[in-house]
Amino acid sequence: MHKEEKTLNIILKEYDNGKISKVSLRRYLRKMTDQQIIAAVGMAEMPKIIWLLETKHKRKAQLIPIEKDVMLRIADTNVANMSFQAVMLHFLTVKDQIIHIEGNISVPAELNKTHDFYAKVNGKKLEVKQQDCGLDLKLGNEIYEIRTAFSMDIPLKEQQYIIEFFNLIDGIECSYSRINSLRFAPVADNIKGQYYAIDDWIIQISGNQIVCQMSDAKEISEYEENYQKELGLLQSESADWAIELRQKYFERVKQKRKPLWLIMDRSNRADDNGEVFFKYMQQHREVDTYFVIDEQSKDYKRLQAIGRVIPLYSEEHYLLALLADCVISSQCNGYVENPFWENAEYFRDIYHRPQLIFLQHGVIKDDMSPTLNRFHTNLRGFVTSTKAEYQSILEYPYYFNKENIWLTGLPVFDELRNNKQRYIVIAPTWRKDLMHQQWDEERHEMVWVPKGDIKASTYYRTYRELIKDPILKKYCQKNDYKLAFKPHPLMERFITDIVDGTDVQLMGEDISYRDMLSMGSLMVTDYSSIAFEFVYLGKSILYYQFDRKRFFNSHTYRKGYFDYVRDGFGEVCSRKGELIRCLISYMENECMVKDKYKRRMRQLYPFHGGACERLYMHIRRITAGEG
Repeated sequence: MHKEEKTLNIILKEYDNGKISKVSLRRYLRKMTDQQIIAAVGMAEMPKIIWLLETKHKRKAQLIPIEKDVMLRIADTNVANMSFQAVMLHFLTVKDQIIHIEGNISVPAELNKTHDFYAKVNGKKLEVKQQDCGLDLKLGNEIYEIRTAFSMDIPLKEQQYIIEFFNLIDGIECSYSRINSLRFAPVADNIKGQYYAIDDWIIQISGNQIVCQMSDAKEISEYEENYQKELGLLQSESADWAIELRQKYFERVKQKRKPLWLIMDRSNRADDNGEVFFKYMQQHREVDTYFVIDEQSKDYKRLQAIGRVIPLYSEEHYLLALLADCVISSQCNGYVENPFWENAEYFRDIYHRPQLIFLQHGVIKDDMSPTLNRFHTNLRGFVTSTKAEYQSILEYPYYFNKENIWLTGLPVFDELRNNKQRYIVIAPTWRKDLMHQQWDEERHEMVWVPKGDIKASTYYRTYRELIKDPILKKYCQKNDYKLAFKPHPLMERFITDIVDGTDVQLMGEDISYRDMLSMGSLMVTDYSSIAFEFVYLGKSILYYQFDRKRFFNSHTYRKGYFDYVRDGFGEVCSRKGELIRCLISYMENECMVKDKYKRRMRQLYPFHGGACERLYMHIRRITAGEG
């Protein structure tokens, strides 16, 4: 590969981060031939190629009509036909004899206003609903690829339906050449014989068509038999395992007599909303309930004393993940929705059947829509706790409907008890800019690990300086308070030495969050949602936000509806001296909540108690098909 091709991605990252200008980018692109640019980017990213060549040549793409298609040409380079583009399939469901399809289409930004997208069903044109769902792609501040979401409903009244997609460009009808199935689509054509059976219908994708055909039980059985034969021809261990697991699934599904719910917290740790709801469910024997967690976790045996526990990534976990009606979790990570990882394609038609219920592990106060929107999570139930939080999920670009957002309160609220002791607890959240994800072979999942030496970071040094501060120590002793540090679970094992050489207590994983919340008299946090649980118990909060601007520019969420000064439950401090003065004042007043913060706390929660019961009723309604 040409050396310029190797470094193109580096140059584009620098441009994207504002480190070089568009003039500099153009100068670099002119050192490459058009074919080198195309090869370096790859035709799968055709809109990016168009933008780069337009930038290089300072001219727009030409539309060249050819037979039943349109060619995109820039300067003397024929880049691609419009039919080369794929339709992206996000969701496909059948309910009440209506097939509902959602996806997105992509065009180079320059062509957004020159095309008309539609579908044909059995040869008849069908207009589709289109909307902007924030899927566009940018380089720097420029959008180079427009991704428009679409949805369509087709009443199923005939025996067979063939669905195709088209673009009308300059009066020429261009057929899309293929359909790419994304994460939550239950059908694809990546493996020969793939199909999706729902109600009395078999759905398949064949090239650029979705084929929906009415079938009976015998025909569906023949499709499965054929698919297993095709998997056998792949002659791989993973395909053989998939055949065996599918056979077990179809046998067990015949024996299933009760609803089956899988409940989870973190893969290797419980002590969150999942565990609390799991305890609650032991009184509802009309549902088969299992908790899934790593067998090496310290919590595994403890949970076995509560109910049925299944080892993460065990054969029984894989089977129950297919059989489950619901997967209920405080986490929204890959192992929750897809324990099969790279083998998921073998089970695409089955493993999307369980409905995902997101319990959360705190109250959302910021805009987390970039990671928690429907296109990334496909949640059936999204638990919220306050009216403002509920409203933010509706109004921010999460793209969920009202029936998906549940104002129940967090299950953990039901177990919070106030056993106040003389602890000042420092409990910051983690920092994405200090971490990155990598594959853990032993745990068989993506895990967060430090990018470099966390101890050299401003984050570590700031909290280390705070807990070592001699003035703070003096006033803690004078007022008979003890300092404790509760690290975030993602960072805990990397910063356990932060209290070394001090009399500050490290509240590690041996002390549950509920115990920490119960024991504390006052909490110092930064942006962590754990503050809302502390407030639920009517206790004092201080916010230490020494890196506010950097945090909201680099973390997993953006500033949302909650303003810490206007809506918060304690003073917001940006400097250590300011924080220590506030701490001294609180300690000298027995850490009592100030009146203005008491008023905010009283107005916060619409419910106190009963969160698990409300959640249970919501889930029973959707599994019964009522909501």
